Amino acid sequence: MFIFAGRSKNRAGHHFTRKAHFPYWSFGATFKGKIQMTCLNESFSIESAHLMLLEPNTPYQIEILSPSSEIYTYFIPDTKIERFLNWPRPYPGVRILKLAAKTKSSLQITEALEEMFHHSNGVHPDRLTFAENSLERALLLAHLINPNQQQARLDARIVQVMNFIESDISTPITLKQLAGKAHLSPSRFTYLFNAQTGKTPMEYVEERRLTEAQKILVATNKTIGEISEICGFQNQFHFSTRFRKYTGKSPGHFRHNPSE
Repeated sequence: MFIFAGRSKNRAGHHFTRKAHFPYWSFGATFKGKIQMTCLNESFSIESAHLMLLEPNTPYQIEILSPSSEIYTYFIPDTKIERFLNWPRPYPGVRILKLAAKTKSSLQITEALEEMFHHSNGVHPDRLTFAENSLERALLLAHLINPNQQQARLDARIVQVMNFIESDISTPITLKQLAGKAHLSPSRFTYLFNAQTGKTPMEYVEERRLTEAQKILVATNKTIGEISEICGFQNQFHFSTRFRKYTGKSPGHFRHNPSE
């Protein structure tokens, strides 16, 4: 739930204190300047191009060391975005991400935060809903550059294979072919892929195909046979058998009752 957004420009020497028992998450983006922060007896400095999350009930003091500019917000995360808050936590109650200068991701995050601020301080009757949407977009974009997220921990060779699988799910794929993309033997590749994803390579391929099939079933009028071919299955019978095992429903039943 979105609570409030603001923008601050402070001169050097400015002080601010937040006492304990503040029940909301705080999210700030520092675009300029340098601040000294003391949080639960830990002192540290933060320069421009940083994003910071402060956990609820975290007391802190801030001193502005050089003229600063930031956008900040207070919010209560809904369950669907809680997992996007797992940023690096170098200090108690404080989570920080560094923005690389002038990259596409940093520009997109900045744009989302600017939109959040303008929506929240506008006059539209649904301004807070729009502001909350912009905040969620900023957090989703931050998730993509978060070193704690799973994709960042995956071996680069596994990521390369995943991207290859996503590029064309309709073409038959063999274990040997995937291992070749990773420049590993099939046995070594299978071990590494399973260790990092919890699935064998071919289990992952089938899961992606079946997930895509669910989307096509609901979004189009294509026949079961057409969807089977699009998603890379040998034939319609094989597709229907694997789909039922994966979802517990036949493709036709799923199409008409996807929410069951």
